[in-house]
Amino acid sequence: MKKRLGALLLAVMMVMGIALLTGCSPKNPLVGTWEALDGEDFDFGGCTLYMKFNKDGQWVLWLEDANGEKISGVQDTGTYSVDGNTLIIIKDSDSYYDDPNEYTYKISGNNLSLTGINIDDWSKFKRVR
Repeated sequence: MKKRLGALLLAVMMVMGIALLTGCSPKNPLVGTWEALDGEDFDFGGCTLYMKFNKDGQWVLWLEDANGEKISGVQDTGTYSVDGNTLIIIKDSDSYYDDPNEYTYKISGNNLSLTGINIDDWSKFKRVR
């Protein structure tokens, strides 16, 4: 009986230890879906640009029409990493710019601002998911 209780306690402590360790890992503030706000850098003629950053380091960018339908053929994908306030993006497909593309980013609440290689000023996004 004491052996079973000891084994059970050991198992519970291991599960709690794993839960604590994974809970202590830093959260990536970019994870989620972001909508580009129209402005100097973005004018999509009634369409909306979205960019999603996944927990696994993958990203996807797409365009939706005014009805919320994805526009066929307008999608980019790739990997990303974060180093301080630098966002490093590598595209899966050919790019106008040499990979990796580096951007400085700022997040305030549900607002994201980017500046970098192909953005003259701060481009603005809002978190939607």
